[in-house]
Amino acid sequence: LCTTILMVFVINLSNQEVRDRDYFFVVGYNMLLIWTGIGAMGLMQLANSKATKITVVAIIGILPIFNMATQYHQHDRSREYIALDYGINFLNSVEENAIIFTNGDNDTFPIWYAQAVHDPHAISHTYPAKDVYPDAQSQAAIKIAMDFKNKTLKGIRKDVTVANLSLLNTPWYIRQLRDREGVLFNWSEDDIDDMFNLPVPRSLEVSAGAANPEMSFSIPLEERPSWRPDEYYYRMSYKAVMRIIQDNFGKRPIYFAVTCESMIGFDDYVRAEGMVNRVVHTQAGYEEQVDIVRLTQNIDEIYQYRSIGDKRVYKDDNMQRLVMNYAAAFSKAGSYYAINNELDKAWEYRNKAQAMAPGEELKMIEFYVRYYAHKGAWQDLDEYLNANVYSHPEGLAIYFRYVMEYLNHFDLDIALRYYQKILLQYPENDRALQFTVGFTQDLGINNALATMLEQIKGQLYYDVKDAISYLRGELQYEDDQEIDEDEAMGMYDMVI
Repeated sequence: LCTTILMVFVINLSNQEVRDRDYFFVVGYNMLLIWTGIGAMGLMQLANSKATKITVVAIIGILPIFNMATQYHQHDRSREYIALDYGINFLNSVEENAIIFTNGDNDTFPIWYAQAVHDPHAISHTYPAKDVYPDAQSQAAIKIAMDFKNKTLKGIRKDVTVANLSLLNTPWYIRQLRDREGVLFNWSEDDIDDMFNLPVPRSLEVSAGAANPEMSFSIPLEERPSWRPDEYYYRMSYKAVMRIIQDNFGKRPIYFAVTCESMIGFDDYVRAEGMVNRVVHTQAGYEEQVDIVRLTQNIDEIYQYRSIGDKRVYKDDNMQRLVMNYAAAFSKAGSYYAINNELDKAWEYRNKAQAMAPGEELKMIEFYVRYYAHKGAWQDLDEYLNANVYSHPEGLAIYFRYVMEYLNHFDLDIALRYYQKILLQYPENDRALQFTVGFTQDLGINNALATMLEQIKGQLYYDVKDAISYLRGELQYEDDQEIDEDEAMGMYDMVI
């Protein structure tokens, strides 16, 4: 009881744990086995006759056989290569001597295994490094690191440095990256020990230096991290990532794994290449930057997908989430071809994404919106929304985030039609109106939107008079506060 039920109250886990953590109860499992053994011996001692003893032995023998028969499929790893391929595919995505930022254990451990352990099933592929100009200091650091890694690691792609975002909160790990991985890190020992108190600049300046002055960019920083508006400070890992990129950009290829929850403010300065996003000096427009040649080469030729389609291999929820990242890469390729009006290719990659993750139509919404918009297949888009979005508990937010955000950039006349559609789809929910006003602040369509509201106000279950007055410039928000798209997404209540 102390190591199982009572332990639940001792640990007091939150309701946002990412998975069942069975290993917390290992001691409880061991105690159960001990008591099971004691119970089995007790039954043997209680048996008086030979027949009774045979019966007891048979029951005791059948129990583990039954467990094995019913649970063997879930625990059989004889054909399971998903985790291994996951690590291999990350490593083979990047160029020589790359640095890759990973998020947690699910993306980091497979990479470490592929690097550290000689596995006959691991196949290595290395892209030559491009757009890098390592100086003497960087070359010397890489050589020292490779001398060490070649002695201690037995796997593939030992040239790649893995920088785990969680561990970057610790001084010892930063020193390990500097001393064992060849990462340039221009902080003093005192700075590393006192990372939390290091100041954050108003602007982060990144440059390849004199080797290529054009490879330069800057990122404005606010008092709070813009990618985590609920946090009041910059984590040590955020500062470490910024320092690593500043000191190594242009000297080594730098990537974020797609599994990273955040790219630490570099979102506009990364280029999608499959399972990784490369840090580049060019800034994205509305659409993210995509190296379609590298992306398709990775997902079509380089990556291995063993076990994914093998029905003999049991796949738990965690493995299903891993596979979704492959589907997302195929969907990204499809979206790229859709916005470039190569619709046949776009649908081809849609089919590949669907084969990876059958039944996950909603998670491909970005592709479908772009594909149907560029094809002009508005009825098909309507059918997709009816089947996948409107019935979802968060359908309203999904609609604005993925449908309206794109249509605002695609065609304002069509966007206006789809604002009307969503208002009529949720006639009793005034949040639809709040989102609509928030999403159209800077589009110059206030008068058209007000006219549309006049036409449909009789079909809505709430009063739109104040909204119309605001759109016509006759009414101001309370305290003259403007409402941006984040507020329209429900972060704050809008007051009309």
